[in-house]
Amino acid sequence: AASSLPLSRSPRGAPGRRCLSRHVMDILLQYVVKSFDRSTKVIDFHYPNELLQEYNWELADQPQTLEEILLNCRTTLKYAIKTGHPRYFNQLSTGLDMVGLAADWLTSTANTNMFTYEIAPVFVLLEYVTLRKMREMIGWPGGCGDGIFSPGGAISNMYAMLIARFKMFPEVKEKGMAAIPRLVAFTSEHSHFSVKKGAAALGIGTDSVILIRCDERGKIIPSDLERRIIEAKQKGFVPFLVSATAGTTVYGAFDPLLAIADICKKYKIWMHVDAAWGGGLLMSRKHKWKLNGVERANSVTWNPHKMMGVPLQCSALLVREEVCLHPFAPLVISGISPPPPPQCAGCLLYNCVIANVLAMKQEVIKVVGSFPLCAPFFFKLPSNFLDRKVINFLLNFLMMSPIGEFA
Repeated sequence: AASSLPLSRSPRGAPGRRCLSRHVMDILLQYVVKSFDRSTKVIDFHYPNELLQEYNWELADQPQTLEEILLNCRTTLKYAIKTGHPRYFNQLSTGLDMVGLAADWLTSTANTNMFTYEIAPVFVLLEYVTLRKMREMIGWPGGCGDGIFSPGGAISNMYAMLIARFKMFPEVKEKGMAAIPRLVAFTSEHSHFSVKKGAAALGIGTDSVILIRCDERGKIIPSDLERRIIEAKQKGFVPFLVSATAGTTVYGAFDPLLAIADICKKYKIWMHVDAAWGGGLLMSRKHKWKLNGVERANSVTWNPHKMMGVPLQCSALLVREEVCLHPFAPLVISGISPPPPPQCAGCLLYNCVIANVLAMKQEVIKVVGSFPLCAPFFFKLPSNFLDRKVINFLLNFLMMSPIGEFA
């Protein structure tokens, strides 16, 4: 039996893997039980220099034995903060959900990327239906639009800024910031630092993020927002984004989304809602009203790992317009004329395929329909279109894309 194997045995080979898995699972389950025990400490705190002196954390030159690996596992959890402990409190995330933990184990065991449907069919489908459901909860009819999971709320907010800029000035993709006017974004003085961080990363600059005054409860003052937009326009700047906050980090304030939406519509500005923390209230019959107006946003950041108890990290950027992120947007090309300028990365991918094929065969291609993330391609080709060169190109392309069907 695996449990009777000597711990000094190498983890390589089937017996070693079974033994390692068995012991690691025992260690993890014991840790979970202790995490739920109120009589245990939330953390066995030591200063960094104490831990560095007490244990050897350096990478060894030689492979470690199974016993050494298990000791490292126990040591890691011994000094970890028990985030599932009943007395652990954090302003943004807390608790250990056993279903979420099981899902984490499952995805780590599968150990796959989500580039295409071929490599991760079930995960890609689950991503598609989950993001669609989140868009439905925001209030977009039928869950229309698109979305993407990201490493965290800061990245989701930066993605929103990137899309807003590209929507207004698509030429920035090829020509850079020097080819467009001075852009400015607006956000609450109590907003998350990631708004300025995103502006810095995208070359827009932190000075181009204008902070709007808040009332005594931490909510944006709409009149001050409109005043600052007018001032910016008079200076020759181009307002391109308003980032409202649904649940600020310190106050937990929810900006007046309906009033902000009216202003964004009036001045034709992209409205983003950073609901990283407060998005979970969309699932509450009692508190959902705090996000009234979120359905009028162009994009929303929502972190399920915060109020919903999903294991860290889990953030989603949701976009109302399908054309902004949809990797398989509908496209019909007649004759050999070049396609219209791409509206998103997905359209660019389509255009790349079609341009390459048209270069080989001066013929007509019609891409039929609009497909979700998990759907196959359908190419309608003339009967005399396919030769070996075209077939090889399409097969190479489909190796990186959902499976195609040819008619």
